[in-house]
Amino acid sequence: MQVIYEVCTGAKAYDETTERLLVDEVESHVTKNGDLLDLEHKSVRWNNDTFISLMGLADRCTADKKNGRPLTGLVSANSHPSAPSLI
Repeated sequence: MQVIYEVCTGAKAYDETTERLLVDEVESHVTKNGDLLDLEHKSVRWNNDTFISLMGLADRCTADKKNGRPLTGLVSANSHPSAPSLI
């Protein structure tokens, strides 16, 4: 689900200049700054609640332990435009 991070931030999944994965950059940023909103893609204006929900979904989907990740069916159901948890 790194693609969610890519869509939200406009960054590539892997940065060749820093040799780091986007998921690692996001985790590092949150640990350092405690906030996600300044990671938002500059050319796309997200509703703050939607942005935070999508980034939270991406975080859960990229959890280190498999049992910490949501089931694919739940991700699909919660990604529907009418799902209240994302809108």
